[in-house]
Amino acid sequence: MSRVRVRLLPAGRADDCSYFRSLLADRGIAVQTWGTPSLLIPVGGRRQGGYYPAATWSTAVQVWFRIRRRPGFPRARIRWSRYPDVYHNVVWGAEPPLEDEWARGRFYGYSDAAINDFLSRLPHAQEMPDAPA
Repeated sequence: MSRVRVRLLPAGRADDCSYFRSLLADRGIAVQTWGTPSLLIPVGGRRQGGYYPAATWSTAVQVWFRIRRRPGFPRARIRWSRYPDVYHNVVWGAEPPLEDEWARGRFYGYSDAAINDFLSRLPHAQEMPDAPA
């Protein structure tokens, strides 16, 4: 198996940068592994953590190695998959909430409008919780 070359690039080089820019903030770095660069978004503001799905263990290690000491990527670590057809995840920041889609959207820094749009398309749409008084 050939080894994948991993490169970090300016955020604007990521293929998904304009999509995420509309939902999040204009910041981050692009990571290029197999072909088209993808955006890695650091913690900050509302965003408390992030992840990057890596197809191989080698790619996961290389991405982790390149972000582990970068500002905005605290506690960078790898979550190894037990299954051969499921990606390994390079994760950073706090642990995300698991049960509540609304809380998870806020954890990843999405705007209220983006979360509401996503939730409205789910089969059992959740309503936005009441704002704190």
